[in-house]
Amino acid sequence: MTLSSGTISDNDETPADVTFQMTEDVFLKIVKGEIQSTAAFMSGQMKIKGNLMEAMKLEGLFKKMRTKL
Repeated sequence: MTLSSGTISDNDETPADVTFQMTEDVFLKIVKGEIQSTAAFMSGQMKIKGNLMEAMKLEGLFKKMRTKL
C-alpha cells in the first residue's frame, strides 16, 4: 500500500473486491465515529465501487478499531 497526497493505493495486481472514495475529512469522521459509513454513502459523501456486502463490513471494522484507541 502507498499513501500519497491523501490517496491510499495498493500496488498489488489483484483487483479489489470493493473500493471507497471519500474526502479525508469524511474518512476521519467515520474513523472517529462522528458519522456512520452508511450515512456517508447515502448522503453522497462516500462512493463505493464493487461488492456492497463487503462494503457493509466497514462500519464494524471501525467500531473495533475505536475500542482499541
